[in-house]
Amino acid sequence: MEKSAERLQVIENIKKAVADKAFDRKVEINDPVVDEDEINKVLMNFDITKTTLAARYKRKAARKIANNYTKLFNYDTKIIGIENLKSVKTGAFITSNHFSPKDSTVIMYATNKIKMREHLDIIVEKENLMMTGQNRIFNEQLWNYTS
Repeated sequence: MEKSAERLQVIENIKKAVADKAFDRKVEINDPVVDEDEINKVLMNFDITKTTLAARYKRKAARKIANNYTKLFNYDTKIIGIENLKSVKTGAFITSNHFSPKDSTVIMYATNKIKMREHLDIIVEKENLMMTGQNRIFNEQLWNYTS
């Protein structure tokens, strides 16, 4: 499959960041730039509505949508070492490269497999809340999943 010029640039950015050992460097092209006021407005919208009856229904619907997306995106995903997750009794941080909102579905897939879906909180980078199109819709579902 041929890669677009934009994707090739991202790959080069990743290689440069790795070579520089700058693992937290932004590598995507055209990521939204968000100031604190903008992000606070977005976050307040979630915080204000989180305890209402409507928010509870939204969460339930968002969980269902997110779990359905997770099954769809990961129908052939194999989790190697899942037995290690089953032995965790306290808590854990699981991270992903997160070059796409869909990357989180692998983590959701794993927690669903070990029946820990209700104990999953997802932390996203603030710029991801400002995405547009399908990525924005998917990210909102992930955010509502745990809000």
